[in-house]
Amino acid sequence: MKTLDRHQLELMGFNPPEGPCFANNGRLLRFFILRSKPWLGVEEYLPADGDAAGDKDAEVYAVNYGTHCMEPIQSLEDLRFFLYKHLLA
Repeated sequence: MKTLDRHQLELMGFNPPEGPCFANNGRLLRFFILRSKPWLGVEEYLPADGDAAGDKDAEVYAVNYGTHCMEPIQSLEDLRFFLYKHLLA
């Protein structure tokens, strides 16, 4: 998953993105919180120089802030599986 499709995330029930802000690792961070379950979210780390060609350097993680679980995701299917797993737990 290069960068997130914000529209698809909003259709899945996520709030519009917060950020970008600087993360501890010096990269830009954008995060999306699930409206119905605010302890679940998605974090997108982008190159700090804002280079659009640097999408290959972007990292995307699904996060459960309640259990401090963070998993890298490569596709929307990975995100759906993460949500399914953590909504049933």
